[in-house]
Amino acid sequence: MAQKQTPPASFEKEWQLIDSLIEKGRPQSAAEIAQKIVTTAQQKSDAPNAIKAQLFLMGVDETVQDDATIHNIRKIDSLIQTSQGVEKALWQSINGELYWQYYQRNRWSILSRTPLAGEPPADLATWDAATLIHKASELYQASILENELLKKIPVAHYAPVIAKGENTRHLRPTLYDFLAFRAIDFFQNDEKDVIKPAYQFQIDGTLWFEPAKRLADVKVNPAHPEALHFRALHTYQQLLDFHLPDAQPDALIDADLQRLAFVHQYSIHPDKDSLYLHALQALEKQYPNAQASAQVSYTTIRFLYDNRSTDPQQKTDLPALKNRLEALIARFPNTEGAANASSLMQQLTNPSLSAQTEEVVLPDENSKALLTYRNLDKVYIRLYNTVPPVNFPQIGLNDEQREHLLRTKPIRSWEHTLPAAGDHYEHRAELKIDPLPVGAYVLVISATPDFQHTKNILHATSFQVSAISMATHPTENGTWLFTLHRKSGMPLRGATVTYWENQWDNRKREYKYTKLSKTKTDEDGKALISPKQVALITIAHHNDSLQLPGHYYSFRKDGNEPKTSDHLFFFTDRSLYRPGQTIHFKGIFVQQGIKSKTNKVLPNKQTTITLYDANGQEVTSTDLTSNEYGSFSGTFIAPENGITGQMRLGNELGSAYFSVEEYKRPKFQVQFDSLKANIALGEAVTVKGRAQAYAGNNIDGAEVRYRVVRHARFPYFWAFYRWGQPNSPEMEIANGTLTTDAEGTFEIPFTTIPDKQLNPDTRPIFTYTVYADVTDVNGETQSGNQSVHAGY
Repeated sequence: MAQKQTPPASFEKEWQLIDSLIEKGRPQSAAEIAQKIVTTAQQKSDAPNAIKAQLFLMGVDETVQDDATIHNIRKIDSLIQTSQGVEKALWQSINGELYWQYYQRNRWSILSRTPLAGEPPADLATWDAATLIHKASELYQASILENELLKKIPVAHYAPVIAKGENTRHLRPTLYDFLAFRAIDFFQNDEKDVIKPAYQFQIDGTLWFEPAKRLADVKVNPAHPEALHFRALHTYQQLLDFHLPDAQPDALIDADLQRLAFVHQYSIHPDKDSLYLHALQALEKQYPNAQASAQVSYTTIRFLYDNRSTDPQQKTDLPALKNRLEALIARFPNTEGAANASSLMQQLTNPSLSAQTEEVVLPDENSKALLTYRNLDKVYIRLYNTVPPVNFPQIGLNDEQREHLLRTKPIRSWEHTLPAAGDHYEHRAELKIDPLPVGAYVLVISATPDFQHTKNILHATSFQVSAISMATHPTENGTWLFTLHRKSGMPLRGATVTYWENQWDNRKREYKYTKLSKTKTDEDGKALISPKQVALITIAHHNDSLQLPGHYYSFRKDGNEPKTSDHLFFFTDRSLYRPGQTIHFKGIFVQQGIKSKTNKVLPNKQTTITLYDANGQEVTSTDLTSNEYGSFSGTFIAPENGITGQMRLGNELGSAYFSVEEYKRPKFQVQFDSLKANIALGEAVTVKGRAQAYAGNNIDGAEVRYRVVRHARFPYFWAFYRWGQPNSPEMEIANGTLTTDAEGTFEIPFTTIPDKQLNPDTRPIFTYTVYADVTDVNGETQSGNQSVHAGY
């Protein structure tokens, strides 16, 4: 494409027609117009519209071709070769995104592919994950190499091909800004560990929290500059250096704010929180009057709010944060920072209220409700006596039920003053409920005295007042329930027990309870739950009653259950066979007594044993009879035709699994030497291995491909019962290729690097597993592994 920069020609009518055709479901007709735009735009040196039209055509291909993504990637590869300057940079960035999208869409299959060695093949469908991500990374990196040229081109010149944001043009003023942030978005992704070696680069120092001017002047030369996170930081450095001289610092502040957030997220420095906060405060102080600093102020306040402390000695002053938000909104109205501050202000000051009671309380005794609240200094309470428990709402109160309840007269009304309401923290307080007679009640708590459901917080909780309690006990003859006095524990004789099921009422479009049966408790206060499935049990005793919703199951044995159970155990002479080999097997019949818990063999028992192939299809079968010891033996021939894989033999009482594969007997093995007992973290370790033939000779000159994978475990698992164990994903920390010496030996060096994101106080134990694949001159490959353990 021509490099001359001219204002984009107007193709507004053509694009409107294309949009209309797409809405009508005519993509091919739209594609014809887009092809004309490509031709005309190229003739007029209108690169933005030409690129837009070409991208549209590729999008149409995606809807009609199965392999359109690969085809489009190859097409853009060709465009990159024939383009130059700005257009080349754009196509490189676009293709980097396509490679990344292809990986994401096919991750499930790509991650199972064997890693490639050497130059990747032409067929993209054979590439492994590391190759694809590396290719995307190189394209994104290449798209910003001609930075001096890109810095001179306003992003508005390529508006046709760039999605328009809201009030963001001043933050991405040049094409360099646009492409650099696209690259950063990719470099910051969390799948960097797929690229080898995985443990390349960590943000572990204080340098990356330094002010923009200081960071822009620093030259960092890591051991692996291709690490994605380092590329992200290096691109941030270049952006900051570019915008430091700007008269309006908005673009600089935005880039610096994103840089600090990225560094804080991935830093492993133990003081990263304080370093991040100090850097934000310094940035806010440096540009006190810039509009973009409103977002810096908001980010600072948001960080303090999200990391607030409830420790009485170091409690975060939330009212002070509220005052800072108010000052920010007043000083920088109509900014992104002010909009975000308003949202946080609402989150900080919004009231909340909930209540919780015991499900059942004793009659004529005081009880309590637990109130959880925030930003409220008083609540208003109403207590309602509800209808009989059977008709009590099962799933809270809907709008109709709430309106009906609030129209009735409460049996009690009062208000309650709440302590410590002005600090914007969540608090809990106990609410006294005076003694109540037997019955079912609803306690309604309101933030306002009018109990309106609009612009108000209403919370309702139900409970019952009863001296009845119930316990259940499953037995072989069914499930028994025991009715007891809730306070004394004495059994309740002659209590009426009613069982209910839950059925859907099609007319009312709701569930309702339907009575199943009724019974009375005996002298011991017990009764058998006769229905098999019960959704609700009600118990009535004298003037008291109790409703117990739930799921109750009762299964009684009818005496026809079998007293014994037969099993068949199989044994094969091998676990792996070649096609056509003889499979020798043996079986033993065992009869288990279900009640007696004893076992005995079954002599003279006839059975049919069947051989099934890898697809589960029957191959052949044979009839056998057990001897006086309950055993039998037989043979099958492994199938010579069809697919190989896992097969099985057996019947309905048992089976044995084995593999049928075309394989060669191994000629050599891989072994590792023993290591010393104690190895420290951070210690350089050398694992020695040997490739030796079964005939006794050494395998020299063989290629050894190795990798070292770190895994963390936490032997003191009980210490994490509350918060769960820390997360430490498996990570490959080293890999490479070696050659065995004349003795057939090889040495794999690595360092026992810990996961610095884990707190040493959690006492992690790190296991470093060394995997080695040795390939001799004849092409045979054998593998071995060795584990090394180290901890704090």
